[in-house]
Amino acid sequence: MQTEAFARPDDLRILAAHAGLSLTPEHLAELADAWRYIAPMLARIPRDRPYADEAAHAFVPATFVAAGKGMAR
Repeated sequence: MQTEAFARPDDLRILAAHAGLSLTPEHLAELADAWRYIAPMLARIPRDRPYADEAAHAFVPATFVAAGKGMAR
């Protein structure tokens, strides 16, 4: 994905379509205006870490269950 300061309307339309959104021209213009804030945030997301490093994959809920008590439902 490009992280340019300005996004082309066609690129945004494609991204929206992949997300299942059908944007009106007004919403597309608003998204294009907001892109200057979105692009730097996307650039800061680390992409060089293994999938297994995700904290949710290392969390074992049973570790936090009090002795003799079952897990809350």
